[in-house]
Amino acid sequence: MDRIPVASPRPINDNPRMPGVPPLGSSAPSPWRRLAPILLVAIVSLSYFNAINNPFVFDDNMVILENPAIRSLWPIGNVLFPPGSSFTAGRPMTGLSLAINYAIDGTNPRGYHLGNLVLHAMAALTLLGVLRLTLRRLDHPQADGAALAAAAIWAAHPMLTESVTYATNRSEVLMGLFFLLTFYTFLRSLDSPKSRRWLTLSVASALAACAAKEVATMLTPLVLIFDVLIVTGSWKQSLKQRRWFYVGLACTAMLLPATLLTSSAQTKNVLHSQTISSWQYLLMQSRVITRYLQLAVWPNPLVITYTDWPVPRSILQVWPWMVFIGGLVVATFIGVARRRAWAVLGAWFFMILAPTSSILPIVIEPAGERRMYLPLIAAAVGAVLLFARWLRKIPRGEAVGLGAASVVVLLLMLATVWRNEDYSSVLMIWSDAINKRPNNAVAHYSKGAELVRLGNPIDALPEFDEAIRLDPNDLDAPVARGLALSRLGRHDEAIAAIRAALQRDPKNPYILAALADVQDRKKSAGAAH
Repeated sequence: MDRIPVASPRPINDNPRMPGVPPLGSSAPSPWRRLAPILLVAIVSLSYFNAINNPFVFDDNMVILENPAIRSLWPIGNVLFPPGSSFTAGRPMTGLSLAINYAIDGTNPRGYHLGNLVLHAMAALTLLGVLRLTLRRLDHPQADGAALAAAAIWAAHPMLTESVTYATNRSEVLMGLFFLLTFYTFLRSLDSPKSRRWLTLSVASALAACAAKEVATMLTPLVLIFDVLIVTGSWKQSLKQRRWFYVGLACTAMLLPATLLTSSAQTKNVLHSQTISSWQYLLMQSRVITRYLQLAVWPNPLVITYTDWPVPRSILQVWPWMVFIGGLVVATFIGVARRRAWAVLGAWFFMILAPTSSILPIVIEPAGERRMYLPLIAAAVGAVLLFARWLRKIPRGEAVGLGAASVVVLLLMLATVWRNEDYSSVLMIWSDAINKRPNNAVAHYSKGAELVRLGNPIDALPEFDEAIRLDPNDLDAPVARGLALSRLGRHDEAIAAIRAALQRDPKNPYILAALADVQDRKKSAGAAH
């Protein structure tokens, strides 16, 4: 993807106070430059080939199957700016991409999974370009090999399956692609006679990223930190040289307040809950982020939803995790303040996670593996560079590095293929979630709903009972239990269960419709007798 020469005619690092990254070994020309894109596409394809035929799961029903906003590409305004109740409202790029999928193949899951795979492959190629250009700027003699190793580890990592395999998370992959394109085009502008064109493309990429998912609003400060720590070494110089570029980037972030104002479907995910304070959420996130890092190193067990994450009541319950994560945050702040190149990795990790892992409680789901789609890059790059430093101290370090990287990528690919199998049926993914997190009420409810859909309401009842026990405040499980009882011919029990739920929310249209359905079933059964 990058076309600039390996060696720049000007000094690569004109800031003597900014330390470079340790070289990877020999300065011989890399044999990986031309093979790398082909290898990356092959890695992504082989890792996700068995996900293409998987069915829709979980929120796919609401976002794809039941979303009228993606049913037609024209008028385009209805696709980009649907009603606030739509699950693609506030994310015009995501809505457009799903509408294109629908125009091609309707509601066939295969097209949506294939689309995610292609977008993930494009993101991996863009990451390769970003890492190549960055490591060359830091004067790595083997930038191509390090870039390929890090990009391959990221692309094959099974922690990304929730983003790639789960069709609804198209927003995460699409945002990630344009997020990386923002950095790639910025880097291309640095050595190009057409710098303004590349910077314009960078702003356009940032706008597209923000239009795919709200997390991309962190692009402006993150690009500025990258500029200072990797390129100029000076805050003043970066802002002076590219003043209008940063104004343009900052303007793209205005999509976030517009999203919160126009999209009720997205807003309800970020409203503060009366049952959890901002402080409690922050305490909770210390364990969540530690969990993310554990899964980055050892990706097991992976779970589709973490709605059951425990809420800490005081700092005493989570102090070891607070000290650990707090230490990493402080180290990142110090590194940025001292303009150390390595601090870019810490800034990348924490700033991208900040919108979902700081003080604004996300009531519906406090943790999610999909949120590591981009932050995982920092872990992959950091691991590769630390390993490269050690390789310099041993004989035949380059061969050892190649062998180790190949084994790691192969194992990650196999783990991803294995994880994709869990998504091969709706019943399997929820059974998997219950096995790994037995106190997850959403998993029990969802498994019960799928059992009813498959014509097995008798086995669904224990799942609904467990969901009600775990989350007495939720109304979906009691109503679903009533519908299951009705299918078994136990209409009076069903009506009693649904009326109990209706007393708690008398105007709920879903509960009213369920009650009417059960009453109609009872009348039909009585007429038949």
